[in-house]
Amino acid sequence: SPKKNPLAINTLIFLKRYIAMKNKILITCLFYINDNNKNYRIKNCLESLESLKKLNKDDFDIIAVANNCSPSFTRRLNREKVFKEVVNLKENFWDTSVIYSAAYLAKKNKYKYCLYTYDDFVFYNHDFGRNCIQFLNRNSDCSCIRIPKWEYNRMDLYNSEITPKSSNPDAVRHYQNTGFDESNVSITSTAKLKWEGPIDI
Repeated sequence: SPKKNPLAINTLIFLKRYIAMKNKILITCLFYINDNNKNYRIKNCLESLESLKKLNKDDFDIIAVANNCSPSFTRRLNREKVFKEVVNLKENFWDTSVIYSAAYLAKKNKYKYCLYTYDDFVFYNHDFGRNCIQFLNRNSDCSCIRIPKWEYNRMDLYNSEITPKSSNPDAVRHYQNTGFDESNVSITSTAKLKWEGPIDI
């Protein structure tokens, strides 16, 4: 009986939280605001921060990665209620810090999915998480979803082998990833994508 055994209550609470986390997305957001760059970065950063606050909390937990931020800005991040945690890095580790933080913290905390983003990205749709989760749950051969703009009818514009990133920063390689089997992952895969859809969501 839970009344006689307080551990039973704690275990039930832990299991409920564990089950809930399995189907959520952990977001890590890289912040890079310091005295040297604040004047030209802060406006976009604050817009990004406001958009993070509007995301559906049923689908996301958010962690800030303060990448060589000024102490005053790091204190501001710590005051924001939107973040479960603020990871404070004293050096600027560029993109590596947010990519590895997303993967490491999701694995450590048993999140099923993770997403990394930056302090100049703005989310205009705040309920996209459930659709992403449902799509990935249904399509186990897909290892990731890319969120920035991409047009099915103009796909050459988004293929980095045809349109360089200097012309379109959203261009990516149009090759298959080999999925979740870490022993078989090859970033140099030349297998062509298998197209389905497009599917309206």
